[in-house]
Amino acid sequence: MNKQLSKLLILLIIIIALTSCNQNKNNSQKEKELADKEKELLVKENEILKKELDAKQKKDSENLAQAKDNSSNLTINLSCSPINYNPKILSGPDPNQIHTDWKNNEVGLSWSLSAKRKITNEKGIFLVGDLISPRGGVMQNGPFYVVFSEWSCSKQQ
Repeated sequence: MNKQLSKLLILLIIIIALTSCNQNKNNSQKEKELADKEKELLVKENEILKKELDAKQKKDSENLAQAKDNSSNLTINLSCSPINYNPKILSGPDPNQIHTDWKNNEVGLSWSLSAKRKITNEKGIFLVGDLISPRGGVMQNGPFYVVFSEWSCSKQQ
């Protein structure tokens, strides 16, 4: 009987060990499934957060563009004269866009600009308007742009 009891005890130990191993495998599988679901949820949450961030960045970008539009093209009415002898006369709001009629000409201090708009962009602050000769004539082939810092301006009456 001791032999049978020993055999039963050994068999019971083996069964317990196998059951424990199977439970570990089942637990391991369940843990893997939970980890996979958690990863899936994190990926979905990241996608949602990215969409929200993209939408916010797009809205911020649109608001910034709107703000730039509002401040970059202001209607004004100024009478301006050059600060220096030879300010740049431009064909656009860019200090490198020298007007074709003014590439080799000097403006002098007696010219004036009747500024109609003030433009602010990434290249600076510019005025656009009519260029007036020392004799009072409005120059043709405009519009004429100038670098704001090269001119002294006051309100026109």
